[in-house]
Amino acid sequence: PSYPDLHGFGRRNLGISPDEARNDMIYQMGALTAFTQSKKLQHVKPHGALYIRAGQDPLIAEAVARAVATVDQSLMLFGLSGSALISAGQHCALTTVAEVFADRAYEPDGSLVSRKKPGAVIQDPDQVVKQALNLVKERFAVAVDGSVMRLERDTICLHGDTPGAVNLAVRLRHAFDDADVEVLALGKR
Repeated sequence: PSYPDLHGFGRRNLGISPDEARNDMIYQMGALTAFTQSKKLQHVKPHGALYIRAGQDPLIAEAVARAVATVDQSLMLFGLSGSALISAGQHCALTTVAEVFADRAYEPDGSLVSRKKPGAVIQDPDQVVKQALNLVKERFAVAVDGSVMRLERDTICLHGDTPGAVNLAVRLRHAFDDADVEVLALGKR
């Protein structure tokens, strides 16, 4: 689910209220559930600007978490590691999934660098692999200012619209295999 922002792919902050965010989340999860009648939803990950805002704004985070809990208390809620969304999901007694990013730059506070800034998406494949291995094996990332921050993680994201994403995914899988990192589907441990 994301902001109703088709032209901006959900990446523009629409500044909606917590009630509007909750209602939009319930609507979108309901629509997705209708499309997937033969399969049960497993998790919810807000997309784009809604994901970012829910990670920073406790009121929006709470609205998103309450929406997920209203639709199905058994759904897992993905959120940026250490974010308000993870806290709100835990407050709503949801299973939360702390997410880190292989292909995104981090600010010193653990937030993602805005896509409006240069270098927000890591373009160098070697750097993507290095960051992913650091996050998965050592639980840390290096922020844009050079500081090191510890990040808990349950899952790692590689954006499908990152240039060369398919090749990056193959490289990451080989790097994980070489580093004896077991790759599992969520909930399969």
